[in-house]
Amino acid sequence: MRTIIIIIFIISFTDIFSQNDTIFIKYKDSYSDNPNYTTDTLTYIGNRTPPILVGTTKLPMTFNQLAARRFDICFDSISYSPCNLNTNDIDFKDQVEYVNLTDTTMSISIKFESNCCFSFLGDIGYENDSTLKLIYYEYGKNHCACECCFGLKYHLKTKCLRGEENELKYIIINNDKQSLYKIKK
Repeated sequence: MRTIIIIIFIISFTDIFSQNDTIFIKYKDSYSDNPNYTTDTLTYIGNRTPPILVGTTKLPMTFNQLAARRFDICFDSISYSPCNLNTNDIDFKDQVEYVNLTDTTMSISIKFESNCCFSFLGDIGYENDSTLKLIYYEYGKNHCACECCFGLKYHLKTKCLRGEENELKYIIINNDKQSLYKIKK
């Protein structure tokens, strides 16, 4: 009987300790010809992998995205797109370049100006039942003394849950009223 209790005790603690995991992150300390690399360690406990966000990527499952699902819009991914900057465009505002619509997808290309050393976290949301909010958060380890033109492309799935048509009429970037874009259907 004593042996059985010891075996049960060992098995129960084995499960607890087997849930630990470690992730090593390596990044450049400087952007010179001979960069120094720094390694950080992230240790977490649990059976769920924490979201590791690297570079420009979408924020996973935010409250804004869950609210947008109510209108049958799902945020699939975000990617860099070329910034078609006209040399006369100095200090331009955030703007939607174009929207590509199909029966089940929507791709939205935007351009904006930001610090040259930053990456971006993308999110979407809804405002007053007809306006899709495109949100980006700037972040980075370094702050450069320059501003650059960036292009981002938001990839969305429409009719992703119920297969219903939504009443989407406008797109706005980071709640900036000057970036309001009327969707042509």
